[in-house]
Amino acid sequence: MEPPPIQYVRTADGFDIAFTVAGKGLPFVFMPWPFSHRGLWWETAFGRPLAEALAQRFKLVQYDSRGQGMSTRGLPEDHVIDDYVFDLQAVVDHLVLDRFVLYGGPTFCDVAVRFVLQHPERVAALVLGDLTFSHPAQPVPSAFDVMARRDWDTFLHVFVAGFSLQGAPIELPYWRESIERDDWLKMVGSARVSNLAELLPQVSVPTLIINNRRLSGDEPQNAFADYGQAAAAMIPGSRLVLYDGWASIWYPQGNEEPKAVSAIEDFVRDLGLFEEVAGAPLLKRGPESARLSPREAEVLRLIARGRSNLQIAEDLVLSVRTVERHITNLYTKIGAHGKADATAFALRNNLA
Repeated sequence: MEPPPIQYVRTADGFDIAFTVAGKGLPFVFMPWPFSHRGLWWETAFGRPLAEALAQRFKLVQYDSRGQGMSTRGLPEDHVIDDYVFDLQAVVDHLVLDRFVLYGGPTFCDVAVRFVLQHPERVAALVLGDLTFSHPAQPVPSAFDVMARRDWDTFLHVFVAGFSLQGAPIELPYWRESIERDDWLKMVGSARVSNLAELLPQVSVPTLIINNRRLSGDEPQNAFADYGQAAAAMIPGSRLVLYDGWASIWYPQGNEEPKAVSAIEDFVRDLGLFEEVAGAPLLKRGPESARLSPREAEVLRLIARGRSNLQIAEDLVLSVRTVERHITNLYTKIGAHGKADATAFALRNNLA
């Protein structure tokens, strides 16, 4: 399969996001790993087999988040994990995806869950890989963070050696080009203060959790397995898959496809989503049919009633920043340039 062309879309807050689309059928949005590069992914021994296997089953959408790969670099000092929702929102809106399967891996599990809570009607199924829980009340840098801050080059060699495909050359150029130290530190720092455990019980869409159990068969169960089991207990009706060997389920084994792909395929098939897309495409017909999420509709109603951002936040028990993000999203969807436009739209559509 030829590498798909790089495309770009601009977020509501001004970041250019690089993305690719390969395959056809049910849309599968593969959110970036902490090291991501659209231009180099298909050249790696681990990226191509995974992407090709997914693209044979789905319409595979991948993108680089802000601060990495071929997207806008240089995260601001006030960067928070909610900012990554803008990247995902921009890509799926640009592609006019109405319902799709969403995958979030390390760090981006938090972003995937946030998007699901804002737009549950758009996510047909959620896949979370190697998730962990942070302790936002007492965020403590990891040993990796300390090493990265002191000696980025040494950190890259250690990190890459641990995540490289067994038996393949260490693909250091990919990892080096994917992200710079300051952006990586801001990325992991934003995830560290995210309270994912508080959000998981609110997830209402079908969910598959894929977490590591042990690095080898003779080792005891590790913390990733504990996180996976805890998350599965928090999300009603979720499915849990635990695997042995670091990242082995995501990497090809000889001539075999990555096992994560078959686990995801089985999960999606059991939900009947392949049949659903065959009978009725899960794509919007055009931007004019863009739908507001229930939360965005609530915010719009309150705007039409003359409520300020602070009042809306108090009414809906949200932070002002979250309200501002909802307003930015709904303005983009309805083509509004301010509260007067939004109020007029609400009145025309009986949403006031």
